Amino acid sequence: MDCRDARLLLHFARPLAQEMGEDEADNLANHLGQCPACETFDREERRLDDPIGQAMRAVPLPPGLRDRLLDKLARERDSWYRRRLFKIGPAVAAAIALMLFAGNYYLRLPPPDVDLAALYTRANFSLGSPAEVEQWFRQQGI
Repeated sequence: MDCRDARLLLHFARPLAQEMGEDEADNLANHLGQCPACETFDREERRLDDPIGQAMRAVPLPPGLRDRLLDKLARERDSWYRRRLFKIGPAVAAAIALMLFAGNYYLRLPPPDVDLAALYTRANFSLGSPAEVEQWFRQQGI
């Protein structure tokens, strides 16, 4: 591990934070034990952060703050989904309308005009009974 990586990981290695895995924490501890510059940097950062963290944790939370925050987040999330639906909804409706229009258009097309005599001539066999001809056309899917 180099100093750049170690200093980046120091942001995630705070006492109450649990964002780092065991392997990363061990590598960071090994690096800090071998690198005096990073160890000094970590010590200075903690010297500044620890008193601020203690002061912040010592402030009592107003009663019900957690519930109010969670309620507000839920309302904002619902509002976000509604706004998203209103943006996507017209596009979905337009796509469905287009598919219905296109499907209706293609369903109303006349069947293809097939020249049965030319098709039969291209089959290169002699004219047989009407039943044989009919059977041949059925085999061709016509």
